[in-house]
This record gives sequence, C-alpha cells and structure tokens, in this order.
Amino acid sequence: MASNEKSLNFVIPIVVLLFIGVIYLV
Repeated sequence: MASNEKSLNFVIPIVVLLFIGVIYLV
C-alpha cells in the first residue's frame, strides 16, 4: 500500500502541472 501511495504522490503533481499548462496555453 505504501508503494501505491508513493506512486499517487508522484502522479498527482504531474497531472496538476499538465492541467495548469493546458489552461495557460489556452
């Protein structure tokens, strides 16, 4: 479970950055 949580902590910031990037480009 710890591994899954670590993976989530790694994925969430990337998704947020991509989301902000899309908004910034638009």
